[in-house]
Amino acid sequence: MLALESDKATLENIKNTLIADGIYGVRCALVLGDIANAQMPSYLANLIYLPEGSSIEWIEKSYRSLRPYGGKLVISVSKKDFERKKSEIEALKLPNANLTQGENYLSIERVGALPGA
Repeated sequence: MLALESDKATLENIKNTLIADGIYGVRCALVLGDIANAQMPSYLANLIYLPEGSSIEWIEKSYRSLRPYGGKLVISVSKKDFERKKSEIEALKLPNANLTQGENYLSIERVGALPGA
């Protein structure tokens, strides 16, 4: 697991919890940074979670970091913003994207191989 957190105190609290659980550095890594300016590599992640209020630009950027053949992007969405966010995501026309919805989230799965592969 790789987590990006912009608040240093929050990052230290999470890090201390993970160290106490014996999983920091083995199964988890934390990075201090601003989500809006993060440079994530392509095809890095099997699963990315974005909190409620994530911009459509960050959703598009995060999708590029999903691995093919089942990488998932899960976005927390309030009921009042659900239809608007769903429409914005559909308008992106992300390649090989399968959009599904849950009670309070939207999930985008990168299905199959990369285009042209």
